[in-house]
Amino acid sequence: MTKTNKNQQNRTKSGLTPIQEQAAILLASGESITAISEKLDINRSTIYEWQEVFTFRCYYNKQCESIKERMKAGLFGLQEEAINAIRGSLQSDNASVRLKAATWLLERLSNTEIKDTDPIAFIRKQCDTTFLDSWSFDTTKFERMLEAYHLEEPEEL
Repeated sequence: MTKTNKNQQNRTKSGLTPIQEQAAILLASGESITAISEKLDINRSTIYEWQEVFTFRCYYNKQCESIKERMKAGLFGLQEEAINAIRGSLQSDNASVRLKAATWLLERLSNTEIKDTDPIAFIRKQCDTTFLDSWSFDTTKFERMLEAYHLEEPEEL
């Protein structure tokens, strides 16, 4: 068996070798390249080279996405504690702590994007079409969607 064929057999579904997958997982977990190279007994430059390979980047990104989803799931269970901590900070005796907590809270609230609130306006947007700089409105689609969602178009004033 040639070296190339043997190398291909050691690849996983991701297109990476098990050691490359392990390196991507460790990297996504926050390990330094130096620590990874020591743990896996590979040269640091090899890890840098792997980072340039799209299959490695995709696997790394998949690991980051997985970590982010687990983190979000864990954070949802802490919302009550977080609210209480913010409330406590806002009631602190230390003016600097109160100011920082209030500023943080106001920044988050002001940066919160609120999506569509009017279902009829949302449906109208779905029925607007542009083609070659020409605008049209699909009345039939609009009426079907209103009916499907049990909505009535408000009468014009």
